[in-house]
Amino acid sequence: MAKGIWCFSTPSLEVAVNHRSDYFGWMRNGAALYKNLDTSGFSLFAGTRLLAQRVCFETFPHAIACALQGEVVPAEGKRKTRRELLQNNAINVEALTNIDWIDAGLCALTAHRFMIGSIKTYGDIEEGMIVVPA
Repeated sequence: MAKGIWCFSTPSLEVAVNHRSDYFGWMRNGAALYKNLDTSGFSLFAGTRLLAQRVCFETFPHAIACALQGEVVPAEGKRKTRRELLQNNAINVEALTNIDWIDAGLCALTAHRFMIGSIKTYGDIEEGMIVVPA
């Protein structure tokens, strides 16, 4: 947020579970996924990566788009902007027919950049880190 990229703050588990519309269900699903990955031999990325280490990391499409654009991009028109960013990075977007697929493409691009060591991180080990392409 200090860089002007708006993101979601994680609520307490009590607030997430008791929300009347289950708005935070996606966050609970992410926490459950991490727990399953943790018990499957994956480690949470802590800023350095060993080649033989299996890790998971957190990212999100808006931050990826801002990193790829080199500036904060507005959420308005995100489908068009994000498709163009993928195309600018040699990604075929023909099959990416909705914003969820486009966002998945951005996350896959970030995973690729993670594997080749071309990333930037925000946050810290205690609070968590967000990974975006460098």
